[in-house]
Amino acid sequence: MNRSTQFSFFLFLIMAVALATSTALKDHRLWLDEILSMILLSEDSFTHRIQAITTGIDANPPLFILLYSLFGRGELTLKIISILFFAGGVSVISGYLSGLTKKPMLVFVLTLIIVALTSMNYNLSSQIRNYSLFLFLSALYFTDLFRFVVNPKGRALLVRLSVWGMLLAFAHNFGLIYIAASMGVLALLTLWAKDARYLSGVAVGLLIFCLWVVIWYPHFLIQADTGKPFGWIKLPTFTSFLVTVDSLLPRIPVLSETSLYIIIPKVLAFAGFFLAGLWRSLKAGFRETFRDPVRITFLASALLFWMVFALTLLISFGFTPIFYSRYFWPSHLLVIVQIVYLCRNSPVVAMPRFYPYLIGIFAISAGAYLFRQNRKVTLFPDYLETLSKAIPARFPVFFETGSDFLTADYYGLSDAHYLLNWKVSLKNHDTLGFKIIGAIQREYDKGEVVSELSFTKDRFPRFYVVDKTSHHLFEQYIDSGVLRVRSVKGGAVAGYRILECEWQ
Repeated sequence: MNRSTQFSFFLFLIMAVALATSTALKDHRLWLDEILSMILLSEDSFTHRIQAITTGIDANPPLFILLYSLFGRGELTLKIISILFFAGGVSVISGYLSGLTKKPMLVFVLTLIIVALTSMNYNLSSQIRNYSLFLFLSALYFTDLFRFVVNPKGRALLVRLSVWGMLLAFAHNFGLIYIAASMGVLALLTLWAKDARYLSGVAVGLLIFCLWVVIWYPHFLIQADTGKPFGWIKLPTFTSFLVTVDSLLPRIPVLSETSLYIIIPKVLAFAGFFLAGLWRSLKAGFRETFRDPVRITFLASALLFWMVFALTLLISFGFTPIFYSRYFWPSHLLVIVQIVYLCRNSPVVAMPRFYPYLIGIFAISAGAYLFRQNRKVTLFPDYLETLSKAIPARFPVFFETGSDFLTADYYGLSDAHYLLNWKVSLKNHDTLGFKIIGAIQREYDKGEVVSELSFTKDRFPRFYVVDKTSHHLFEQYIDSGVLRVRSVKGGAVAGYRILECEWQ
């Protein structure tokens, strides 16, 4: 085992142990999206699982669900699988950069610092969603893409690119954006280098698109309809663009980095670094640039990073909004590539006597930091417990949002119900929740999901409503005199109140 492999394995071990241990010791209950995953993973029938995915319960291809179904149904087990994919993806990039730069210790130290200081890693790495798998496959795709950029030849390399690209596209629909952006990078290199061999990489991307269209596009149209007329992704703004780019960059813990006064200089510095590197490369010329594999890898990674953003903005404003920060998570790997390039000439002091101790102390400190930061992140909406405890257990409880209902129902916090009312959902701009829960009711025959026709005095003579101030699901019944509010409890959770209701 060479030094690059040793450091990559060491990096994997630190991240996996720290994140898995802290996840096991904290409240690792699930939030809405993870509960949707568990609903699909609990399905025994392969055919019905695929059918359920394509009804709109999930908005992505089936690779994640099919793969994770092999690991059982334990929540903690599946979270640890996600952590292993995340740690594996970072280690793949680190191993590639170690071999490329011939500085494995520097790459190890930089990568661990970058990962530890990027908050998005703590939010996504342990989720029972497709994000960690998406990042892992992106790492495999990126490394072979960079190898192809450095030396555009070899059938085996093209075959691997095809395999990783296909898996990427079937792990997450946004994978197509990365494939399209990589095609753009290769097309630019073809023009700059006047080397037609790069076009074979473009052809690989076209092949992946064609296969995706044939295999998955009809199902994608059904899933896409779930987000109409109102989806969960809004049009990007200048602020959301800056915040999204910043979320992929390491943060300085002592600073309050929610302020644009901190975010703007960081993003401008990162973009300026790319432009400076691009200018130096263009000024030096193709031949000089390609003599340095590290420089051309940096150039390709930076072009890919910004081209993904450009394509996403173009599609969001031209067709449909897809600008969602967590979709860009694989670009965090490209940030690692660029920071390693920036620091590649940093002096590495050789201290043979103290070297193992210093690395050990650093690794333990970084692992402890990962452990501590990850324990702070809890995605489960614990306010639902507070609300549920204030309601007598013998009465049915209606929740006004799909996320609150599914979470309360999944964990049995109360006798949870949800009323399907299309007109009100349309008025509240909550048609997405209506369609997702409607699909769950159709596929799994959930009696807790109540249609308007089933919402009767005989079935629910007296009940409670967890009323969210931003939603107005039951107001029409109350205002029209159909329902009477017996009592109101408020103040326990901001933005919520509990209504005790009965029919007039």
